[in-house]
Amino acid sequence: MFASRYKKIGAKIVFYRKLKSMTQEKLADEVGITPQYLSRIENSGYPLTDAYNTNHRFYSDFIEMMDYFKAKLSKSQYSDIEKKILSGSSQDEQSYLQCMCELSVIYYVMRKCCLSDSFKYEPKYNGGYNPECASDYNGKTINIEVKCPNMCKRMGIESHDTLKLSFAERIPDEFNYKSIINNLTQVLMPSLQNSQYSGIEAVPRLDNKLKDYLEHSQKKFPFGDNYFNILVITLETTQDLDEWYGYLLGDNGAFTSNSYIKSNYERVDAVLLCTPVCGFKRWKQYTDINIWKLEETINLLILNPREECTIDKTGLSEKGKFYFKNALKMFGPLTEAFLCFQQDLDAKQTPVISQLHPEDKYFSFKENDICICSLFIEYLKNNSNKSTEL
Repeated sequence: MFASRYKKIGAKIVFYRKLKSMTQEKLADEVGITPQYLSRIENSGYPLTDAYNTNHRFYSDFIEMMDYFKAKLSKSQYSDIEKKILSGSSQDEQSYLQCMCELSVIYYVMRKCCLSDSFKYEPKYNGGYNPECASDYNGKTINIEVKCPNMCKRMGIESHDTLKLSFAERIPDEFNYKSIINNLTQVLMPSLQNSQYSGIEAVPRLDNKLKDYLEHSQKKFPFGDNYFNILVITLETTQDLDEWYGYLLGDNGAFTSNSYIKSNYERVDAVLLCTPVCGFKRWKQYTDINIWKLEETINLLILNPREECTIDKTGLSEKGKFYFKNALKMFGPLTEAFLCFQQDLDAKQTPVISQLHPEDKYFSFKENDICICSLFIEYLKNNSNKSTEL
């Protein structure tokens, strides 16, 4: 059904484009996508259509998920999801990825985090704002908002034959970011003559996207101890996990006492960092796992430390207790394993770091801190029979 609808969408676009005597390049430019992506649309080159035509499990697993939705949701809710799929799949790749990641998270919540018939699709709070879904789970209502960062600009820069400048930490506001880039460029450019690089480019940090996500979620989420609100950020690689973990808990991170974000986002109790984008972009490589199941990806649920303790700091708050007793394993075993890994790493490093010069202490700590998720995944691969697929 969905494959045939995609073909009809492509055929309609071709018809109206030719009716207006427009080239693919002109239409693509007007709607803000690449000519290559428009060509995929017109030729039914969507992943689900390709999977259907090649009898890949990506399509049959998708149908299994849709059948589950149809059995569990109301007719109107199921219809809304159908519309979401067709709309997201007929736009650009970013809309497609956002849509597929939302479906994957909703599918997981319905199967794993939902007691009886408590699931709610797009519940309304705060005058009509709605997160993706909500469900009752061990005494609290879990609210979920899903975001998939747009990496198109970043990927465009990384495809250039330039030397890339990137910063693992946010440049403090008192320093001029552009001046730092210009100074580094002036210093490095002479050494690039006759090299493989055509120039120097700064790779933009995405921490302001996190700021937007937190502020947006603040508007959507309800307030109170009866709720546990989770912002889900869907990523592609372990390096992405490192980067976004740093945005949360690195220097001036959003979940630190000296956050670079000055606005209020106290209603976000936790952030789930996960990697479903990998499967949705590389589905052809995976024939032995169900990409639509979030449990097949890396899932790390990071508690907002501000919500961990009581106001007087004498013990765990209600949400802190809920996190360690229930939420810690809500998205599988990796979060608990990650916290244990960090504790073990700290215990091993402390005696060594304590003997170093203060500056060396900082750099030794940062060496692991900026790639802590990658270190954890590598540890799992070396110490477990179960490999992390996505």
